[in-house]
Amino acid sequence: MKFLLLSLFLIFILIHPINPQNAPPNHQDVDHIEDIEVDETQVIITTTKHGPVENLKIHIELVDIEANKKVNPVDLSGLWLTITRGRYTIPFLRPDTWYGVRFRSENLINGHTVIHEDERLIKTRPRGAEPNLGVALMGIPPSLGIQNAPYPTAPVWTTFSPNFGQIAPNLGISGPTGPPETHFSGLEHPKMPGNPGNAPKTHVDPPKPQNTAEHNAIDVKMHRSLDGVENFESLYVTVGWKEAEQEKRTNLTTGVVKLRVICDNSETKEEIKLKGDEDSVTIEITMDQKYDIEEMDTAKHQIKAHITPLKCHKICWTTDLVLSSGFGDFTKHLGSECKEISGTTSTTFLRNVKKVSVIENNLSENELVVETEVQESEYGIVTLILQKLGGNETEEPIKKTFDTASSNGRFVVPVEDDAIYAVIYNYVKTKPFHYTSKAHFLVESPAVNSTKPSHPLVDVSVIPTSFDYKHDKPDTVLKPEPPFLLISRSKNYPLSDLLVKIEPFCNETEQKFRLEDRYPQHQIDAVPFLCGLNPKMYFCNKNATTWQKCDSTLCFSTSVLIGLDSFEADVSFY
Repeated sequence: MKFLLLSLFLIFILIHPINPQNAPPNHQDVDHIEDIEVDETQVIITTTKHGPVENLKIHIELVDIEANKKVNPVDLSGLWLTITRGRYTIPFLRPDTWYGVRFRSENLINGHTVIHEDERLIKTRPRGAEPNLGVALMGIPPSLGIQNAPYPTAPVWTTFSPNFGQIAPNLGISGPTGPPETHFSGLEHPKMPGNPGNAPKTHVDPPKPQNTAEHNAIDVKMHRSLDGVENFESLYVTVGWKEAEQEKRTNLTTGVVKLRVICDNSETKEEIKLKGDEDSVTIEITMDQKYDIEEMDTAKHQIKAHITPLKCHKICWTTDLVLSSGFGDFTKHLGSECKEISGTTSTTFLRNVKKVSVIENNLSENELVVETEVQESEYGIVTLILQKLGGNETEEPIKKTFDTASSNGRFVVPVEDDAIYAVIYNYVKTKPFHYTSKAHFLVESPAVNSTKPSHPLVDVSVIPTSFDYKHDKPDTVLKPEPPFLLISRSKNYPLSDLLVKIEPFCNETEQKFRLEDRYPQHQIDAVPFLCGLNPKMYFCNKNATTWQKCDSTLCFSTSVLIGLDSFEADVSFY
């Protein structure tokens, strides 16, 4: 069965071969505007000549923007186009006046109706103005300066890290809609009745772009300073009328700048509309930055930041001039441009923690006091987070935030009596650029009528507790084990993992060990220390001539381990 169908299809192809001449035409097969020559009181529109003339129809109308009225339209078809086709003159115009031009060509090609529509914005030359020969030689109308140019074909945009600020409202860009074969910038042609395949194919041909920065009435600037304040992390884009255009613009005039921020794997866009009664509009573009920090002065905590865009490195824009009338809006493309987003550098001072302590205030209440200093006035935020140890593990930590601009550098948080807290000090400097630092420490809030909490993190004891055994006993008598120091995690903090550091003690090197559920205690040999005090104790070597006397103070520090963070307390003594 499949073979039979394939054979019938091949026979059909042989009997009815596909004729390329019967293929549906496209918009290139009808007349287009090539140039518009602008004079004081007339314009001459030059077009291409595509397709036969027998069924060609040309419609041209001009709209006087300021007067808000139409100029007598031009409608030509049949024999009239045999002579005038390709060059159309519209006279009796006002000098130095904006006109909107609508051009429509329609032709019947291979049984298909093809329509092309185009819109332009032109301005007649002032009376007595000299033609610009250099511009004219380049094919640009002397007083127009540029032909209209198309909007760039819009890709599917993916929003990335750049976020536009709210200095100016967001003005979106809507893409074209309509049937697949219909692209309108002006009037929509009604569908023909009957077979949809015979409906007219209408195409609006956007004008060709030309670089005309010298004729651009709108100025676009990228900058980092606004109202005298330098912003090293954001970028401002200001759109404004050039001075030469200040007296020429009206409420009918709108400048439209379409921005594209180009990033590594995406783009984002924004449209800025500048009204005729506005001098300028500014938007802020924020994006992710890369910071290379260089220390300048360690003693003063001074740093220099080299700031460059992380993923977005270029901004491109197109500039259009739009004039409104009662018969629609008309657009003149002024130009396109791209610029790289350069990096910058900034130097600043960081806030330094001078002292952390728990003191009693005038109301006999304990307070945590963090004293800081900085070499300059600054904008920043300090956040203190306090987690009480040994309490209910579901107990919420204490959190308090301070604005450094309105503080004296002293940050205070009330705490309970007789408690130990793990404290997170989080510092964020917001200007001239963002910089974050963090510190961890343990603080002890003493018990009432005491200088220390009643329950320290570790317990230290000597085993055995007494040394009454004498050397004069026979060697055959079983002697006690040599003494040792026992350091163990306090039973009041069963959920805390501790890291203990013993400073060098009696010829012993520094020791570090961890106290946790598997190893809640640790032993340290006490023989050298005790024999230095009394060499006649039973565990001392009787043949030793001398024992070095050691400092009787054991110094150690304790850190609490919470997750990957370590909270260190001050040195303790025993």
